[in-house]
Amino acid sequence: MRLEWDEIHMNQSLALLYRTAIAVVAAITLFGGAAYGVFQGDCNSNGIVGINEVQRCANIFSDTQAVSSCPQCDFNSSNRVEINEVQGAANCFLDNTTAGCRMLPTPVHTATSTETPAPTDTSTPQPTATAPPPTDTSTPVPTDTPLPPTVTATPQPTDTPPSTDTATPMPTDTPEATFTATAAEPTATATQGTAVCGNNQVEPGETCDDGNTMTGDACPPTCIINNCGSAGSTTPVNVHVQTPQNLRSIQLLLDYPDGTVFITGTGSDANVQMRVTNRPVGFTPTIVDLNYALFAALSSGSFQLTNNQRIFVVNFDRCAGAPLVTPANFTCTVQEAINTSSADITNNVTCSVVVP
Repeated sequence: MRLEWDEIHMNQSLALLYRTAIAVVAAITLFGGAAYGVFQGDCNSNGIVGINEVQRCANIFSDTQAVSSCPQCDFNSSNRVEINEVQGAANCFLDNTTAGCRMLPTPVHTATSTETPAPTDTSTPQPTATAPPPTDTSTPVPTDTPLPPTVTATPQPTDTPPSTDTATPMPTDTPEATFTATAAEPTATATQGTAVCGNNQVEPGETCDDGNTMTGDACPPTCIINNCGSAGSTTPVNVHVQTPQNLRSIQLLLDYPDGTVFITGTGSDANVQMRVTNRPVGFTPTIVDLNYALFAALSSGSFQLTNNQRIFVVNFDRCAGAPLVTPANFTCTVQEAINTSSADITNNVTCSVVVP
């Protein structure tokens, strides 16, 4: 009888869990749809828009990729991507809490009503088994009650006198006690006083911390962005590409010495676009300033980039009192390069900087 009751009790618990799960799903579907939406440009629906997803929106805009490769770029469901939708994806990449980052509407699932009858069938056999539980449940409770009051705690008072004895030798062993205390205290102080980059907390000495130490996102690997005042003059920096085959699209990241130069504006606003000039004709640009690095993507359906071609010029503002920059102050990294046959040749393509 005990075994039969355990099985009935387990079935009843499972049925309760099932009904609860169905209720939660229904609540989320009916009331929580907006909260679980997807950000514009979030191609893999993981809650974060990556720079490569912004590039994909730009590729769809320039007709080098199909809308089906990332429907999340098509905010207004027009089966095409406009330039303002590329801009929206860029805004979500920079900060998905701003008004410029929009969330796609989540459709209401109609499958919920089909699942509702399931618990009704499961619950039918349960009420019959409801009567036995109280009798059996109450029986184990007294059996368990004596366990806590068991005089397990009594030995602890007995241990208190030995601690008094332990305290007596401590003064004699002063060197050992001092050594242990000294070792523990600096460790704790060091942990509390030192900023740890990548823990998603902006600590003293940091200007940002986005939870990682990668480059190419909203915060550099050092968690420090150096700001400065303008010297009132600009420094043009030419960016060139080295490729064994002609390209129809390229995506790169230009790390620049923040604190020595900067770009007026931020993100992909109009000021940033104005600072990046001499872009190749026929290419759709995606330009995003991260305040320590510049992300640039160029794509075209019919035009090509050739070896050693200058692909754009960045007109940096000089920081007041800062020295002149040299190419060694910049790091240019190709993140993606696609040739005219749509093959990925990223590993064979590089970019470089020339400072006139």
